[in-house]
Amino acid sequence: MPRKVFHRSLPPLAKVHPGFRGFRESDNKTALVLERLHATIEKTRRDEATPFYSIREVADFFGVALKTVVEAYEKLEAKGLLTRVRGSHTVMEGRRRQPRHPVRGVVGVPVYLPPLVIGTDWRAFLMKLEEELRHYHFVCDFVFYRATDQESDALTERLLEHQLDIVLWYVPIAAHAPTMRHLLDSGIKLVVISDGKGRFPREQFFLDLDSAITDAIRAWRRAGINSFVILQSPQHPSAHAHQTVLRALAKESITPAVLTLTDDEVPGVIQRLTRHGRQGVILHSHPWYEILCAKFPAEMERLFHASQVFLAQGPVFCPAFEGRPVFADSISLPNADIARRVAREISTGRVWKKSRLATFHTRYEPRVNLGQVTREL
Repeated sequence: MPRKVFHRSLPPLAKVHPGFRGFRESDNKTALVLERLHATIEKTRRDEATPFYSIREVADFFGVALKTVVEAYEKLEAKGLLTRVRGSHTVMEGRRRQPRHPVRGVVGVPVYLPPLVIGTDWRAFLMKLEEELRHYHFVCDFVFYRATDQESDALTERLLEHQLDIVLWYVPIAAHAPTMRHLLDSGIKLVVISDGKGRFPREQFFLDLDSAITDAIRAWRRAGINSFVILQSPQHPSAHAHQTVLRALAKESITPAVLTLTDDEVPGVIQRLTRHGRQGVILHSHPWYEILCAKFPAEMERLFHASQVFLAQGPVFCPAFEGRPVFADSISLPNADIARRVAREISTGRVWKKSRLATFHTRYEPRVNLGQVTREL
């Protein structure tokens, strides 16, 4: 993005310090630059905030390293005299203004709407992420989108319109890669938490979804379950999660039966499954699971009692199960740890210096009581 031009009305530094001839080699340059800048502020400060000299301009005038000026600016910022703000400029605060923490940048977070509406885990993560980024004085800007937005330039255009400094993408799919490249070409920094389902221009963090699914499969086999069935819907395919489950099963040399069903076919299939003894049944679509529980609560409850069911995207609230002993295996995401670590690495700047900073592991959660899952956080 092009930088905004800031017009400064302060006099040249040579007029503020007419007798300055340079520092001696043995001088403590950081302390002396800080002292001179203090004097500059005293001479030029006004009631209202005013654009201040750039770091490079000060470094050139005093003949010191940029780092020396940065350290002096940080000390003046801590005292509330200067504020470094978005756009790579510095403001000298007015005499009437109280010190405050400046905004260090705006972090855009693309938010896919279906899981936001259905699942509490996704909402809890976004709230924690906003809290952690705010702790480091970053503003979190959520940019909501639907599936249709991914098939056009709508999402790219919306992200650019928000004038973001950073975009943080949580578990993107391959279709998001062109948008990411466009953002980078526009000067926006990119942070990606990937689960390995695509090749992206940046991948600083990795979310290991396979570990929880693999642990579930192995636990089922130890319990004597050797028949595995994946239920999916053509209206809610969740191809991303489906490939994750298939890959985990393949690692264990398991070929599952994959049943693609319309909603009307579900009751009959559940009836057949419950007659064939205990099986491992995998559901990997949040939206479809919620629809099935709403349309066929009695049949779904029978399925949970008769089979070992794994919810590959975690549990969601089902009113029909509320307060009832209905159990399923599920997945637990370390969302609080992810939010804390990512915000900290953005704050320190390490996120721009290393290609892979951390791997976050999911956890297999056996026998989650679906009757205790609430809609509220």
